[in-house]
Amino acid sequence: MCSLPTPFPHPSTPTPTPTHTQGALALLCAGLDVASSGILMSKREYGFLARAMLYSLLLLTAFLTVCARSGLVGLPYVWWALVVFFGARVVQSVRKLWVVQFRGGEEERQGWDGAVAVQGK
Repeated sequence: MCSLPTPFPHPSTPTPTPTHTQGALALLCAGLDVASSGILMSKREYGFLARAMLYSLLLLTAFLTVCARSGLVGLPYVWWALVVFFGARVVQSVRKLWVVQFRGGEEERQGWDGAVAVQGK
């Protein structure tokens, strides 16, 4: 029998690369974001979710601008951008969930027009 050489030898066990770590962090944050956004949608926090998306997109734009000007390009920085985006979403959503769900007393909501309405339980 004749054995043919493999053009790309594969190691027996894959070694984690930084891209695997960034991808895992991005997926973890994405899962937490989807869950917390779903809870906030059920509580009709549409204005907050729209503002949170806007703030996250602004942060993502700033991150990508800094990366591009610094010459940091490539797939690892795309994964870091996903971590930044979903991380920002998770921080905002979890904070809002904590305020809405676990804060005792009256809940204060601010609408798009800046008016503050106080709602009782």
